[in-house]
Amino acid sequence: GAPSFLLVLAMLGTTSGFQISAFAPRLHRERGVSIRPQTKFYSMCDQSGEYMPKLPIVEIEYCTGCRWMLRGAWLAQELLTTFEADIGSVALVPSRVRPGGVFDIRLNGKTIWSRKTEGRFPEAKEIKQRVRDIISPEKSLGHSESAEKKVVEAEFSQDEKKMDDKTAEEQRRYFGVL
Repeated sequence: GAPSFLLVLAMLGTTSGFQISAFAPRLHRERGVSIRPQTKFYSMCDQSGEYMPKLPIVEIEYCTGCRWMLRGAWLAQELLTTFEADIGSVALVPSRVRPGGVFDIRLNGKTIWSRKTEGRFPEAKEIKQRVRDIISPEKSLGHSESAEKKVVEAEFSQDEKKMDDKTAEEQRRYFGVL
């Protein structure tokens, strides 16, 4: 069954892709299997048997009374798609706090977005940028950032249009356009 399968995986040190939680302490005590506890979960091994570092955890807390779970699930999907190798998990956390209206996003326990503080819901782009700035500043967000670059390019081309007549005449002569 599943317990013996997990026991074999734990003994072989090939637990990558599996999360051993409640069963692990019993394995450790009864069979002498070496699994290092970390906070409330046990670390997993990669294919070489080395323990992998814990990846960041994102929590999206949403108001159940306001029915904001779907919005949270959509943002979770966006984050997991963008940071598939950089995020350990995204958890949807139902909030039953009264009064309602909670929509908070936390990265490793630190709030990176609060609907009450910001006064609105986040755009996916904003959350991706905040997560990226913390966990992987060198990562490009692709099309999410291209809109900003287009605005800068548009401002640059407007500056070019502000050329005085004398400079414009010199440019036309130089390029052979009269």
